[in-house]
Amino acid sequence: MTMLSMSEVTAGRTRMRVSEPWPWKAMTVALALEAILLGLTTAWLATSTSTREPTPDTAPIMLTMPAPEPAVDPTPKPVEPPKPPVTPLRRETTRKPEPSHVAKPAQPTQEPTKTETLPIKTVAGSDLPAAPVPAPTPAPTPPSNSSAAGPDERFIAKLRAAVQAAVVYPMSLRGMGLSASIDVEFVYADGVVSNVRVSRPGRIATLDQAAVAAVQRATMPSPPATLAGSPHAFKVRVIFSDA
Repeated sequence: MTMLSMSEVTAGRTRMRVSEPWPWKAMTVALALEAILLGLTTAWLATSTSTREPTPDTAPIMLTMPAPEPAVDPTPKPVEPPKPPVTPLRRETTRKPEPSHVAKPAQPTQEPTKTETLPIKTVAGSDLPAAPVPAPTPAPTPPSNSSAAGPDERFIAKLRAAVQAAVVYPMSLRGMGLSASIDVEFVYADGVVSNVRVSRPGRIATLDQAAVAAVQRATMPSPPATLAGSPHAFKVRVIFSDA
């Protein structure tokens, strides 16, 4: 080992003393750095909190949307207008008793009396043996001729045979066992038949219609010389039997 001299030891002590103030400077620098770091952290926290605060502002914007509810106005409008038309009905009721004149309807009552006289003539003519409906004036002439000439029974038998041959029993009544005798009146003139009708309608209208159809469908014989050239009324009995 080498022994240090006193001069070297004193020189080393002086160096240590000169180097002693450096740790204080380092401490101050460290404290300054810490203060700067604290300031930066506080500033960063302040900015982060300020940026996070406006987020709840977006929520109330959605709450303002559900507001369209003014759709109740059209319902009460159609309820009120039907009330005012009740007033004109009262005016009509006041006008109704005005035409209460009995003198006006008294005139048309006379008209049906005239119409009643017309069918009476037709009924009276139908009861007579020779009653031509179209010409009322020559109506009394045929019965005088027929009564004077007197159609023979042979011709009447031919008429009955011709009508009975044309009888067709209704299909809707077959199998029911119905039978009837219906008197049919008609006007005969030179083989032509007109004014065919049932003298007394029976209980079954289908048979009455079939009797009229038989007279209209029958091929009538030619008239004798005593009946030629003038119309004559005849009555024939049509017989129906469901055999």
